[in-house]
Amino acid sequence: GEADVLRKAVGKKIATLLAEQESKMIQGMVKNGIGQDVAKAIWEFILPFARYGFNRSHAACYAMIAYQTAYLKAHYPSEFMASLLTSDADNIDRIAVEINECRAMNLEVLPPDINESFSTFTVVYDTLEVDPNKTSRKVRFGLSAVKNLGENVIKEIIRERKTNGHYKNLEDFISRVKNKDLNKKSLEALVKSGALDGFGERNQMLFNMEKILNFIHSLNEEKDRLQQNLFGALVEKSAIFRLQLDPADVVQDKQKLIWEKELLGLYLSSHPMQEISKLLVDENIVPLEAINKQSVLDRNKYIKVAGVVSSIKKIITKKGEPMLFVKIEDMVASSEVLVFPSILKENSEVWLEDSIVMLTCRLSDKDGETKLICNKVKQITRDNAKDVSYEFDTAIEEAPRSSYARRNGNGSEKPSVPDFDSIPIGTINIHVPETMEFSKIEKLKQLLSEYPGRYQVCLMVKNGGGVKKIMTSYRADTNNILLEQVRSMFGNESFMVE
Repeated sequence: GEADVLRKAVGKKIATLLAEQESKMIQGMVKNGIGQDVAKAIWEFILPFARYGFNRSHAACYAMIAYQTAYLKAHYPSEFMASLLTSDADNIDRIAVEINECRAMNLEVLPPDINESFSTFTVVYDTLEVDPNKTSRKVRFGLSAVKNLGENVIKEIIRERKTNGHYKNLEDFISRVKNKDLNKKSLEALVKSGALDGFGERNQMLFNMEKILNFIHSLNEEKDRLQQNLFGALVEKSAIFRLQLDPADVVQDKQKLIWEKELLGLYLSSHPMQEISKLLVDENIVPLEAINKQSVLDRNKYIKVAGVVSSIKKIITKKGEPMLFVKIEDMVASSEVLVFPSILKENSEVWLEDSIVMLTCRLSDKDGETKLICNKVKQITRDNAKDVSYEFDTAIEEAPRSSYARRNGNGSEKPSVPDFDSIPIGTINIHVPETMEFSKIEKLKQLLSEYPGRYQVCLMVKNGGGVKKIMTSYRADTNNILLEQVRSMFGNESFMVE
């Protein structure tokens, strides 16, 4: 029974449960005639395996899959990314990351299209000829990714298109797709997501939605009438309805993006920050991607960020006051912002979904996850973006010890350019004993100084039944010489990279 508890602690990586087993296992080994030192050494072998370990055959399978997928990504990039996007279709956060990866690979991710989309993400080729060597740099969104669009109507849209060819226009489309699920909800989803852009302007189709629905109703009534008419085969072709849409104002790009976010879960054709970012060519604005990679956090440091509010969660504190958990995103990454009651009272009107904001924040790594704690916020537009940015530089200057500040000649603090090359890209965890000889400490310092890099160095010190993580001031490289030197000092499992 105790062995199974240990297996669970290792397999599920439950640190607290694992720590509870140490004394039991060591005492059991000693009881069975194993020396105390050997018993402790055996236990030390278990700890790194519990962090991330596989048996050899399992590791070999992973290595093979890693090689195969790397090969496919290198030689068939569009096909590989289309498959990856399909596999993560239910995870919007992953989809956003993978679309950014597509863009980095110079692959174009296209919105859903009634004449090209299938159910899943697919590659769009310029030619329909069967050619094993043909390539493409385009990936098309699948219809199943569109919210409010049922599986039955998707199947019917694709089946009809395969059988009788592409849909020529809106009238042709709604005349040919005979499915009860092609209703107001599904038609609005197709229009707002851009799937029907080939048939007309989105706002015009939405403005005429009742007319479109009446047209469908008339078609169905005529179909029923003809089925009951003995001469239906003779008169069917003459019973033709025509759909004429009334004019309407062209929808603004901002509204299109809001619809895309609503129906696809992300901004696809553009981003609300795209136009604003051209005005914010500001060396003091920290990209959210850099924040997410930053390991060394100081609660007294302030930074300036900008992004669009993508979601808001409101909670009530123990004191009965409202506070917010807000997700903001720029064109590459997203981050969570904590808005405490005092800040919320000052400017509650700013916190609206799809609004673009600038903030001064300090960083928090509570629960091991980087978050932003809002200190000051303002909504930004094309007209005020530069003025707000300048104002927030002053706010950072007045805040306690700015995160990206340097001392000038008179000792005051001034915002400076974030040195993103100094932001860690990962972590080196060095496992050391609870007590160390002074000579070993000095040798380790010397080694870390000799091989500088962009990995934050942390010491993992055994502390009672667990392990205490201590962040150091060193940044090091992950080269083999440093790895071998550290392992020769502290053992084969002492050098881990995250």
